[in-house]
Amino acid sequence: MHEGAPTFEQTERFPTQKEVEDLFKELAGPEGFQTLRQEEDKQGLYLWEAVAGADGATQYVYMRKGRHDKNLQASATAIRVVFSDEGGIPIGGHVAAKYEGGAWKRVEHTS
Repeated sequence: MHEGAPTFEQTERFPTQKEVEDLFKELAGPEGFQTLRQEEDKQGLYLWEAVAGADGATQYVYMRKGRHDKNLQASATAIRVVFSDEGGIPIGGHVAAKYEGGAWKRVEHTS
């Protein structure tokens, strides 16, 4: 490899916080969402957890591709949706969208 050449992660484009927020708003619909936590590093936002719905039974989790602090890692930049029961125990979920080629691509899910 040529010394000083950028690595794949240095040249890959990741979504801005606004792009993540816009998709959260779209996914959550008119009820909106509330942020549980956000984590950033020198490249920007890498984790955003939010809940939607009056009962908080739907959670959206954005994670940027790569290895991060707190022993977190993701093989793709994506937003996942997690469904919980009345006691807050996760009971299911799926990938809602992946960030590829500089744009969000919704993932069709059949139950």
